Amino acid sequence: FFFFFNNNDNMMETGEDNNGRVGEERLVSTSVSSSLDISLHPVVTMNMSDHYIRGKVLNTGDIFCGGALYGIQDGRHVEIFNSFEVVVNENGFDMDMFKQHEKLFKRNFEEYELLGWYGTGTAPTQHHMALHKQIMEVNDSPIFLLLNGEAKSSVQNVPISFYETVVEMQENEQHAMFVPSSANIVSEPSERIGVEHIARTHISETSLMSEVEAQMNSNRNSVGMLCERIAVVKDYLQAVKDGSVKADRTLLREISSLCSRLPITTSHDLEEQLLTAEIDATIVSALAHVSKAIGSKDELNKKTTSVRSIRNSQMSENLMSRYSRS
Repeated sequence: FFFFFNNNDNMMETGEDNNGRVGEERLVSTSVSSSLDISLHPVVTMNMSDHYIRGKVLNTGDIFCGGALYGIQDGRHVEIFNSFEVVVNENGFDMDMFKQHEKLFKRNFEEYELLGWYGTGTAPTQHHMALHKQIMEVNDSPIFLLLNGEAKSSVQNVPISFYETVVEMQENEQHAMFVPSSANIVSEPSERIGVEHIARTHISETSLMSEVEAQMNSNRNSVGMLCERIAVVKDYLQAVKDGSVKADRTLLREISSLCSRLPITTSHDLEEQLLTAEIDATIVSALAHVSKAIGSKDELNKKTTSVRSIRNSQMSENLMSRYSRS
């Protein structure tokens, strides 16, 4: 699927601080326009939406959600593939948590780099700018994705705004400014299936399932019924061959006619496709086990380091005790 975002309606002349008061400093530049070509994959929108909805469910007041955006940048073309959440406290982003998540993220996605961050709100504020400057310590010119969770959205108007960073001179001082940018959502077939599975649900009398799951169950039942009927035909032919059942020439001609209508598939091509599918599934399973093993290894290293530190401290105390006695 494809969406197009236009941020011209999201420009503002004044910013607000994180308490909602209007500030004197402009946060969005109106003197320059963005030339970035941004492509956004749907998994990022799903991650942000899930993050925001969980926050709304667990909190009754105003909430703020933030996270990091990762992908590939080639010149002025930026493609955002994935994201992860980062805790935001009174001091801004928890950078220790960010670095730890980035380290784990890089082990699985070495080709992706930090492109920017996302946050929630109706328009850029001083709070957003303070967080943006934190990310600028890691990336000189990060992208800011603003999710307006309070907006009433539709298929044609997704409440997401993009901003890139520029530096402008104001009263002989350099100030970081937001510049509205546009983007489009791109997806691969596998991503469309995943989004369809998550986003659309089918309610039955016994369970709640996605439309994709319902369709897959229907296909599975059809294939199962086909296999049962093929087994009946196979058993009949085997019985005719063994002589336990008398051959019915009319029925045999119908079976032969049915087999002749089947599409001819080259066994080599079929075997190659099945092998490729099996290898892909094995790789995905292996990556999951490797990720789990890496997490266990990191936990073991932490515990080992802690034990060694305690042991060294005890040895130092014993040596000091012996030295003082002597």
